[in-house]
Amino acid sequence: MSDHPNSSAPGRFTVGSTVWSRGDAGGNHTALLPGTVVEDYGDEVAANAHLGRDRAPVRRWAVALDEGRLVFSDGHDLDDQ
Repeated sequence: MSDHPNSSAPGRFTVGSTVWSRGDAGGNHTALLPGTVVEDYGDEVAANAHLGRDRAPVRRWAVALDEGRLVFSDGHDLDDQ
């Protein structure tokens, strides 16, 4: 993993990729939730890093979960389906 928390392996995910998102299932449990990547904010992540902005970090990926929620991820909590 890189030194930047808002990055994932280059080319690993693209808009339209089906993924598993690790999410909170309550208590100390984590659930794998299926979804689809709907947006890549990689350019914004790079711009924030270049400008030294860190107050409200942009998450790299927007993922529409099959259950209907929209979540944002840095990539470290996503796996290929």
